[in-house]
Amino acid sequence: MASHGTSNGVYMNSGYLYVESVNQSPETYHLAMSVEKPDPEQAPAGRPLVYVARFRDIDAAFMHAGGKLRRRCKHQDTVTFVTKLSTMIAVIEADGLKYERIWLTDSLNDSEMEAIATETKRLQNQLQNQELAWKMVGIIAVVIFVLLSIVV
Repeated sequence: MASHGTSNGVYMNSGYLYVESVNQSPETYHLAMSVEKPDPEQAPAGRPLVYVARFRDIDAAFMHAGGKLRRRCKHQDTVTFVTKLSTMIAVIEADGLKYERIWLTDSLNDSEMEAIATETKRLQNQLQNQELAWKMVGIIAVVIFVLLSIVV
């Protein structure tokens, strides 16, 4: 297990975020993490591996992906989601955390690969717009503070 210290003393564990298909349900995927690289050849029966990515901070990656997919949770299981595979992968890859795609199932056709790229770009743009909006709120707050300090 690799740990990387940061300047503020917080440690990050690098690891793998992976997605398994739940065979008995269409468009149902299980999100999991591991410090060991999952092997597509060793996937458990009924849950073939469809995606693997390596993250420098696996805990943050797992938390972010799960949070963004939470509306697609299946019943009480907080790590099984009903969604398109393209959406599942795009949510993981558009988050802004440093990652490396390690493996992706070869069962995807060209239109599905394009859907992943398109959805990832859309989510990245959405994240950039949210960041810009928060920067604008900050600037407005500073302007108001300066104006109030001049008036008072």
